[in-house]
Amino acid sequence: MTAGRHAYAWAIVVAMLVAMPLPVHAAQAPCDGRISDIRDGGVVVVEREPTDGRGVAIEACGRVAAAPARVWPLLVNCDAFREFLPSVESSKGTPRGDDSFECETWIDLPFPLEDLYSVTLDRKRTLDTGGFRRDWTLLRGNYARNIGSWTVLPWPGKTDETLLVYSVDIDPDNFIPDFILRRIQSGTAPEVFDAVRGRVAWCSGHPGVAACGSAPGD
Repeated sequence: MTAGRHAYAWAIVVAMLVAMPLPVHAAQAPCDGRISDIRDGGVVVVEREPTDGRGVAIEACGRVAAAPARVWPLLVNCDAFREFLPSVESSKGTPRGDDSFECETWIDLPFPLEDLYSVTLDRKRTLDTGGFRRDWTLLRGNYARNIGSWTVLPWPGKTDETLLVYSVDIDPDNFIPDFILRRIQSGTAPEVFDAVRGRVAWCSGHPGVAACGSAPGD
């Protein structure tokens, strides 16, 4: 990033920390009792207790106006994450078997913070509910911990809509205070869901594009 972009990005983060109230929800499954918020296009963000009490853990839920089978391929195509996920500067996937792959990503953070790098082992599975789940664990990178999941479920009573659940438990090897990290994670979760929704819409208008498929390890 250029110095100008660094300054601008850092100003946005500072403004967000000052002005944005931290979401507070009961420590329960985030989708329970909050269906109306999700149905209206909102995103429910729930703080969880991070592993070892360090870093941050959140769980978020949102609705996507597409069937799970259309959403799922976008969330297991690591090569394409850089094209639509916020702050992902580069991404590369490497197959590791029928149901797993490595995902290498660089996350662009505003100056003076160090960009985040990780290689995760990602496992895919089909659920009995008619949905899908991707879980990842850290192999290497500048994190002490990076574990998480995407769960793609049919929306209750519908086959052409998706209940999307994002869970992450991270502890970066940098000097971001945990309270700032919590606000950043909670504040950017809606952007991540909007990016997925936008990508689904884009892929719907570009059938056959390789970036909308589920590589690697499909």
